[in-house]
Amino acid sequence: MHRTQGNCPVDRQIDRCAYRHTIPRPSQCSAKGQGGRQYAVQTVATAAQTRCEGEIIMSPIVSVVVCTRNRAECLRRCLDHLADQTAGSREFEVIVVDNVSTDATKNVCDSFATRLGIRYVLECELGIGHARNAGLRAAQGRFVAYVDDDVNIEQNWATEIIRIASEIQNLDGMGGPQRPYFTSRPPSWFKEKYACKMVKEGPCFLEPGQVFTTTNAAVRRDVLVSLGGFDTNLGPVTGRTRFGEDTDLFLRLWQTNPGARLYYSPRLAVRHLMHPDRLPVSAIFKRLFAIGIADSVLACARRGDHTPSRAFGVCMDISKTLLKALSRLPEYEKSGHWVMEELLSLPVLLGRLCGLLRIGVEDYRDYIRSTR
Repeated sequence: MHRTQGNCPVDRQIDRCAYRHTIPRPSQCSAKGQGGRQYAVQTVATAAQTRCEGEIIMSPIVSVVVCTRNRAECLRRCLDHLADQTAGSREFEVIVVDNVSTDATKNVCDSFATRLGIRYVLECELGIGHARNAGLRAAQGRFVAYVDDDVNIEQNWATEIIRIASEIQNLDGMGGPQRPYFTSRPPSWFKEKYACKMVKEGPCFLEPGQVFTTTNAAVRRDVLVSLGGFDTNLGPVTGRTRFGEDTDLFLRLWQTNPGARLYYSPRLAVRHLMHPDRLPVSAIFKRLFAIGIADSVLACARRGDHTPSRAFGVCMDISKTLLKALSRLPEYEKSGHWVMEELLSLPVLLGRLCGLLRIGVEDYRDYIRSTR
């Protein structure tokens, strides 16, 4: 509960200069979408801007941010699950950040007006980092929870966030398991465990260096602001498979606060859609390769760790993986099982090596330029 002082609550005044990657907020900011349509950033008025002086303002405990682009039907399923949450409507708010969609995304949001108090934000800068930062700026809750637009959320999910936030003191963030769901029958060799993330036996605090993914994670709003939000140079952008923006965020948190308290709860569960186009082995390996590149980029950025010895170590790991996989090939009846069980780490290692070589070439070019 906050009381206004002057014209707005003091603790609602967020210093926008705290963001390292601030998104421009001019009233005429626009970008071209598909088909040449123009989009203007729609600024969401906060409670501090709409309440009268002296009025008591109740803040939600959790702001749920759903970033989306051209996936109206996925978004509809996600909002259905949020509308069915057992938590009270005043305990959490839902913010949908539309990253310049050209489909029926806005109509889907409007259709939930009576079921779910959605706050709609149109972000004209393409990229998941820009969208998540826009959601952070609009958020009023003590915790900001990020979920993808293609997740099915357990009915007690928001209640679990609220319970953890109230019971555990000095908590910086929390997250839970992600398991897959399918809209079409997966290949016979595909096992659910191939698409599971952050599945642990019981509740626990993360060890230093461990991270959540923002498919299913909540972080204190003031912590996110102090970190400067998400790095907009990382993460997926339309037409480019990139990763690392959420890993980077949590690594920066550990770097600035080695004693950070990040809590894992198995009850904070979501089901993440395995799109049919992500099921082929080639698509899985492409994503893992991109993750490997992101690993190298983040390692080099944080520790300057791009020495030739590290590249040599990755090459050795690749050789060991291949030799082990070949030796175990006769144990498998289906080649798909062999690939997924024995070679799943290979595209990540190849991505790391490619990332290290790319950074090495860039450093060499910089050195040549500096000596001219």
